[in-house]
Amino acid sequence: MKGPKKTAKIVDDLKLSKQQIVRSLGNLQDKGVIVLDPESKNSFSALPFEEALKSLIRKEKDQTEMKQKKLLINWKAMIKKNSTNNKNHLP
Repeated sequence: MKGPKKTAKIVDDLKLSKQQIVRSLGNLQDKGVIVLDPESKNSFSALPFEEALKSLIRKEKDQTEMKQKKLLINWKAMIKKNSTNNKNHLP
């Protein structure tokens, strides 16, 4: 894709429904691969490959870190619960 493209042009070029295109563009925008053109609220531009790749890697890293934190919290809670249960069962 060269330069900003309007949603209607993308729909026409790809021969898909507007609903499918809008959903896909939203997903790509959420992933940081395309950006909404600030001058035209209905046009999208693709980021250069290197920027898009960095954005995807950064998002994946952030998600992984969040999962690690949740796992650690759950692990600590489980250990604490088991420790409490074991104390309650001592003779």
